[in-house]
Amino acid sequence: MAILVAAIILCLNPIWPLWGGKGTAIAYCLLLVLFRIKISSIIKTLISLKYLSTFVFLCICFLIHPLFTGFHVSNVFIIMSFLLALGLDETEKVKALDILTKILACIIGISLPAWLIHVFIFEFPSFGEIDNSELKGSFYPMNNYLLFVTMATANTFRFYSMFDEPGVLGTLSAFVLFANRYDFKQINNLIILIGAFFSFSLAFYILTFIGYLFQSVQNIRKILLSIFSVLLVVFAAYSTLKDNLAFQYSVIERISSGGVDNLDNRTGDQASRFYDSFISTPEALMGIGYDKMMNKKLKEGQSYKLFIIEYGLLSIVCLLISYYVLAGRKNMYIYVLCLIFILSFLQRPFAFSAWQILIFSCATATLRKSV
Repeated sequence: MAILVAAIILCLNPIWPLWGGKGTAIAYCLLLVLFRIKISSIIKTLISLKYLSTFVFLCICFLIHPLFTGFHVSNVFIIMSFLLALGLDETEKVKALDILTKILACIIGISLPAWLIHVFIFEFPSFGEIDNSELKGSFYPMNNYLLFVTMATANTFRFYSMFDEPGVLGTLSAFVLFANRYDFKQINNLIILIGAFFSFSLAFYILTFIGYLFQSVQNIRKILLSIFSVLLVVFAAYSTLKDNLAFQYSVIERISSGGVDNLDNRTGDQASRFYDSFISTPEALMGIGYDKMMNKKLKEGQSYKLFIIEYGLLSIVCLLISYYVLAGRKNMYIYVLCLIFILSFLQRPFAFSAWQILIFSCATATLRKSV
């Protein structure tokens, strides 16, 4: 059971052999299988008014209203993943996160040494290009080196591993490392940390810094040691990579702008202008829907603004309630996990996705067990 949950999360963040919709198809098939297996547990869970009302709220925001404004079949599977997360046992969730950690570390462990050799010693031969334009909605060719991929049109080097974006690796790694409480005595967590560092993902740096800082405040000695270690790493990284164009653009320039420009740049100019006038109108409550967004050509970019334009402010309230309910019995670590997911949503609005719902549920179970 646990390995299927981990497989769903990874297939929805597919490595290059699963691009072209294959990863999504496999993930949703596995989701249907798991849903059928856990159906009795799910039904028992829905007897609770808390869970039933949240399920109904999700259906109104993401199924019923979109029927009239632009429907996504994937929304059905996403809501199914919420129900599945409620029906899974705590032990299954903990085991799923452990398996996910091991597989992610294995992927990075295979691709990172090859990528480092390719960048710093000699170039590997390319085995052709993979056109990922259909998935991304714009021209997006990738160089395929089998053990890793790179952006074909970029003249800078960021570690993609086998994923389609460094941000995918960075976000996934940030969630996994926090759930594992940054236990770097475990080699898998250390491998994930090193791999995510070379992604030059600002989101990974910020989310990991916040999470690690919270864990360190548990005692004075640890927080002082953590501050010293972070400063040392920052100084070493800046001294070593300050002339690296990818590091300059992805990290230094974004930090120097305070992060605000970075968030704005994730939304197209036309969508940003529309959002500024739209957010104060009655339409902002439920959103204008996918069909109108396409007609107005507002799908350029990737940020929370596009999510609000499509689904409305009420959907944000719905998601917050859903994650709060899904978190179950809470402790301070779980509250910080919620904060990390909210911050992640600002730059990658995937909180309403099957993989984030499942990894969040697995992480909360792991954090309850480890504290």
